[in-house]
Amino acid sequence: MTARTGRRWPRSVRARTALVAVAVVGAALVVAGLVLLRTLSASLTSGVDASARLRVEAVANIVAGGIVPTVLAVPGDDSVVVQVIDGSGRVLAASDNVADERPFVTIHPTPTATTVRMMTVRGLPVGEQGVFRVAWRSIDTPRGPWTVVAAASLDPARHTVATLGTAVAASVPLLLALVGLTAWLLAGRALAPVEVIRSQVAEISGRALHRRVPDPGGRDEVGRLARTMNDMLQRLEEAQAGQRRFVANASHELRSPLASALTQLQVDRAHPESADWQQTADEVEAELERVQHLVDDLLGLARADEGALAKGRTAVDLDEIVRDEVARQKVTSPVPIDIRGVTPVQLQANADELGRAVTNLIANARRHARSCVSVTLARRDDEAILVVADDGPGVPADQRDRVFGRFVRLDDARPRDTGGSGLGLAITKEIVEAHGGTITIGDNHPGARLEIRVPIRAHTPDRRKGSTNRTGGGPRFAGLARSTNSKMPNGQHER
Repeated sequence: MTARTGRRWPRSVRARTALVAVAVVGAALVVAGLVLLRTLSASLTSGVDASARLRVEAVANIVAGGIVPTVLAVPGDDSVVVQVIDGSGRVLAASDNVADERPFVTIHPTPTATTVRMMTVRGLPVGEQGVFRVAWRSIDTPRGPWTVVAAASLDPARHTVATLGTAVAASVPLLLALVGLTAWLLAGRALAPVEVIRSQVAEISGRALHRRVPDPGGRDEVGRLARTMNDMLQRLEEAQAGQRRFVANASHELRSPLASALTQLQVDRAHPESADWQQTADEVEAELERVQHLVDDLLGLARADEGALAKGRTAVDLDEIVRDEVARQKVTSPVPIDIRGVTPVQLQANADELGRAVTNLIANARRHARSCVSVTLARRDDEAILVVADDGPGVPADQRDRVFGRFVRLDDARPRDTGGSGLGLAITKEIVEAHGGTITIGDNHPGARLEIRVPIRAHTPDRRKGSTNRTGGGPRFAGLARSTNSKMPNGQHER
């Protein structure tokens, strides 16, 4: 039953719109026509009743004295017939259009029936056919109770209603045809830009995201649809370009250490007599550590893209994380790290992820510092504020947003083995924002000052940015845990 109904119903929006318009207007016209005819019929019937009543009242005033002429001179419409009937049913007087006729209704006069009453009869005994409205009234006279009866034909009123009904019935199909044609044309005109948009979108593939659909302009729904589609295509194009850059950069970053390790092994195998296998093992291990750090960074970014960061929060002593990380990095740090400004702060967070962010910030500051790095931690209101500052070259104001991009190095001349992969600050930003916080870069005069603000209480913000999907969950990757077997984290941004 449903399948059959679906096949009968037009698939075209244009056809459905025209069909619905015709159905709605048709129903409205039918209802309006019936109401009009009923109202007109009631109005005309009321007019006939009023005419009959007036005749009854006029004749009643004439015969009230008990003396009446044989022929009643009743002014007005000749279609109204009047009779005066005595108590025995004999016609005492009548209008000239029913003179010498027997009573056309049988009514027994009563002294109490002094008001005009109405009834409908079909045909009169005097030879008149059709439907009549009869008004009658009893009056007391010296000669006894008499009845004044007036009958008016409803045929003219019924004929008028029938004529109008015929006209309405004939005009409704014409009006419906006009409505259907108008709805068809207007719907086609309104949907034409939608069809153009659809055909354009159907031709756009993953290799042609630079194309856009035509914008008809205006502020209506179609114009907004076109602009929304173009915005979506713009986001998809940017996301695709970013994905390609990401894959290219990741491939390049992985290729360098793998190629270096492979080259050393091939050289030593080709010249075993001069090979220092211990040194080769150390160098290959270092290159593999670079690969491990990069893979960890990539997994961390994958978790960020899946919205899987900041899960499993517990009470974390951020000051202990800072002190432990500084103690670990001091072993290989060429510059001192001042932590005298670190005060106890506890908050709800993922300890491993927050530790990774602290690691990245301190390692980034060490790399660019000339003589010292300072770390301060304090609680202000409901936020934990961590500041890592160095006295290096700093970050230009117009580059401070760019450094949080993926695979970004402001100093491309710095070697990749010392400059990192360009993912450290990107991961740090993702971790901080997943915890509902913010990260900013300012001046340290000289140097750079990176400040993190994280809510003390657990808070998960809406982190949807551009076309990147931040929703959903994902498995926990070990890559976000702080590395404890490397001399220096290798996944940092180069400023």
